[in-house]
Amino acid sequence: MTHPLPTGLTREQKDAFKNARPPARAQLTDKDKVGEVLGPIREKLNAGWSYEEVRQELARTVGFKGTRRTLYNYVWQLSAVARQATPAAPAPAETAASEEDRAGAGAPPPQPASACVPDPARRHFIQNLGGPVAREARRQRTDDQPQRPSLVEILNKTL
Repeated sequence: MTHPLPTGLTREQKDAFKNARPPARAQLTDKDKVGEVLGPIREKLNAGWSYEEVRQELARTVGFKGTRRTLYNYVWQLSAVARQATPAAPAPAETAASEEDRAGAGAPPPQPASACVPDPARRHFIQNLGGPVAREARRQRTDDQPQRPSLVEILNKTL
């Protein structure tokens, strides 16, 4: 069985393709815009700019539409992500060589990342909701409080 020859395109189809608009590009979100200029934002904040002044300048230059609080949250979140991504583990060969160098120089050995947990008082309250610090705090709180009777024990108590 042979396939029929393809038919040619009509004039309307050719014109439609020739005049077709490009697909809409995904625009950057406000958080993406803040992420792109996070370094300069930090520099301005360290130089004494307020978040409102930074927000106004971002609105004028890159079209930021968020509030001052939104900008603060984005800077805080993106800075936390940047801090977590910064400490990269060196390769094993580099570790052995650097340990020998440190031993000769009298420098203390590096601490593992798990030992570099920030002080719970300086962490954001969201970070304190889970994890080993929160579990330990809940355990200490329950150890310090007297055991309350359960609802079943209260209901089954004789009058």
